[in-house]
Amino acid sequence: MKLLLQLALIIVFGANIDAFAQRRPLLFPNPTEPGKHPLTELKVQMREKFDTNHDGFLNSEERNAMRLATKQAANARMEAFLAAQRQRQSNNQPPERWLKLYDINRDKRLNSTEWNVARTKESNRVIGIFDKDKNNAIDDREKQAIIAFLKGGKHNGYDAYILRLVSGLESRGNSQEGSPSSRYKRFDFDQDGIASQAELDAIRASEATSRKETSEQ
Repeated sequence: MKLLLQLALIIVFGANIDAFAQRRPLLFPNPTEPGKHPLTELKVQMREKFDTNHDGFLNSEERNAMRLATKQAANARMEAFLAAQRQRQSNNQPPERWLKLYDINRDKRLNSTEWNVARTKESNRVIGIFDKDKNNAIDDREKQAIIAFLKGGKHNGYDAYILRLVSGLESRGNSQEGSPSSRYKRFDFDQDGIASQAELDAIRASEATSRKETSEQ
């Protein structure tokens, strides 16, 4: 019985030995050239760049030069990445005036509670400025004045959002654009295409309010 089992295994694997031999390694991406190593072109480029004596090989001095250049390039890429990250973090921070007034815990950001307070007070501040007839409401003429003021100067994302909110541009844009991405785009106060923590908190607060209003209907 054991001999028969061994014979069967030999027959099965022997029949498939050619198939195993023809199977290309997973690292080789080109099925028409299974013998070509994926790093072949890179090796050629490195040899052309660092083979200073043009003998077709890299001696120890040339290899050291290649390692140093590779390390410097990697460091430069990392520094560029970190600089871009620092810039994004700086752009995502609320303006200094907002932080001074509403960042109660002094963590350089606005949590949901701080954001709700800031939005209410800043909206009231804008209303107080543009409510010329002092009826505690913004009519169409006053809304147009806000829109003109918004278009007439450069405003940081947070102040621009409040101006849009009070003037009605936010609700108008929200009713016209129904996709989630367009709905959330209005919370991108600094217009960098990335949701900061304060912007995420504003989205969560808005969604919670919408769910509450829906449940009460």
